[in-house]
Amino acid sequence: MLGPGEEAFVIRFKGVVRAYRNRCPHRGLELDWQEGRFFDDKGKALVCSVHGARYDPADGSCLGGPCLGRSLEALVCREQGGVVMVEEGRP
Repeated sequence: MLGPGEEAFVIRFKGVVRAYRNRCPHRGLELDWQEGRFFDDKGKALVCSVHGARYDPADGSCLGGPCLGRSLEALVCREQGGVVMVEEGRP
Protein backbone atom coordinates (compact mmCIF):
# COMPACT_ATOMS: atom_id res chain seq x y z
CA MET A 1 0.00 0.00 0.00
CA LEU A 2 1.26 3.46 -0.84
CA GLY A 3 1.55 5.96 1.96
CA PRO A 4 0.78 9.67 1.74
CA GLY A 5 3.04 11.38 -0.80
CA GLU A 6 4.43 8.10 -2.16
CA GLU A 7 4.44 7.50 -5.88
CA ALA A 8 4.20 4.47 -8.10
CA PHE A 9 4.82 3.97 -11.80
CA VAL A 10 3.34 1.70 -14.43
CA ILE A 11 5.24 0.27 -17.37
CA ARG A 12 4.49 -1.99 -20.29
CA PHE A 13 7.31 -4.45 -20.91
CA LYS A 14 7.06 -7.15 -23.57
CA GLY A 15 3.34 -6.49 -23.77
CA VAL A 16 2.68 -6.93 -20.03
CA VAL A 17 1.65 -4.07 -17.74
CA ARG A 18 3.43 -3.91 -14.39
CA ALA A 19 3.37 -1.44 -11.50
CA TYR A 20 6.10 -0.67 -8.97
CA ARG A 21 6.51 1.69 -6.05
CA ASN A 22 8.76 4.53 -7.22
CA ARG A 23 11.45 3.86 -4.64
CA CYS A 24 14.89 2.33 -5.01
CA PRO A 25 15.43 -0.17 -2.18
CA HIS A 26 19.07 0.92 -1.87
CA ARG A 27 18.41 4.45 -0.55
CA GLY A 28 14.65 4.89 -0.74
CA LEU A 29 14.89 7.55 -3.46
CA GLU A 30 12.73 7.83 -6.56
CA LEU A 31 14.02 5.98 -9.61
CA ASP A 32 13.12 8.27 -12.50
CA TRP A 33 16.13 10.15 -13.84
CA GLN A 34 13.82 12.54 -15.66
CA GLU A 35 10.15 12.98 -14.87
CA GLY A 36 8.50 9.73 -15.95
CA ARG A 37 11.72 8.19 -17.40
CA PHE A 38 12.65 4.83 -15.89
CA PHE A 39 14.19 2.72 -18.67
CA ASP A 40 17.81 2.70 -19.77
CA ASP A 41 18.57 3.93 -23.28
CA LYS A 42 18.02 0.42 -24.71
CA GLY A 43 14.67 -0.08 -22.98
CA LYS A 44 15.85 -3.27 -21.32
CA ALA A 45 16.30 -2.28 -17.66
CA LEU A 46 14.85 0.14 -15.14
CA VAL A 47 17.60 2.38 -13.76
CA CYS A 48 17.88 4.31 -10.48
CA SER A 49 18.68 7.94 -11.18
CA VAL A 50 20.97 8.30 -8.17
CA HIS A 51 23.23 5.25 -8.02
CA GLY A 52 22.63 3.52 -11.34
CA ALA A 53 21.13 0.37 -9.83
CA ARG A 54 19.50 -1.67 -12.61
CA TYR A 55 16.28 -3.64 -12.27
CA ASP A 56 14.55 -6.23 -14.43
CA PRO A 57 11.31 -4.66 -15.73
CA ALA A 58 9.61 -8.07 -15.75
CA ASP A 59 9.82 -8.67 -12.00
CA GLY A 60 11.73 -5.77 -10.38
CA SER A 61 14.71 -7.91 -9.36
CA CYS A 62 18.13 -6.29 -9.18
CA LEU A 63 20.33 -6.83 -12.24
CA GLY A 64 23.35 -4.97 -10.88
CA GLY A 65 24.62 -2.11 -8.78
CA PRO A 66 24.13 -1.33 -5.09
CA CYS A 67 20.74 -3.07 -5.03
CA LEU A 68 22.09 -6.64 -5.10
CA GLY A 69 19.77 -9.02 -3.32
CA ARG A 70 16.89 -6.53 -3.33
CA SER A 71 13.96 -5.86 -5.64
CA LEU A 72 11.57 -3.10 -6.49
CA GLU A 73 8.26 -3.39 -4.67
CA ALA A 74 5.71 -4.68 -7.16
CA LEU A 75 2.11 -3.53 -6.88
CA VAL A 76 -1.02 -5.32 -8.04
CA CYS A 77 -2.24 -3.93 -11.34
CA ARG A 78 -4.56 -4.99 -14.09
CA GLU A 79 -5.59 -3.68 -17.44
CA GLN A 80 -9.21 -3.71 -18.50
CA GLY A 81 -10.62 -2.06 -21.58
CA GLY A 82 -7.41 -0.11 -22.14
CA VAL A 83 -7.40 1.29 -18.60
CA VAL A 84 -4.69 0.30 -16.12
CA MET A 85 -5.70 0.08 -12.49
CA VAL A 86 -3.29 -0.21 -9.57
CA GLU A 87 -4.83 -1.91 -6.56
CA GLU A 88 -4.00 -2.09 -2.89
CA GLY A 89 -1.75 -4.94 -1.83
CA ARG A 90 1.13 -6.84 -3.33
CA PRO A 91 1.07 -9.50 -6.05
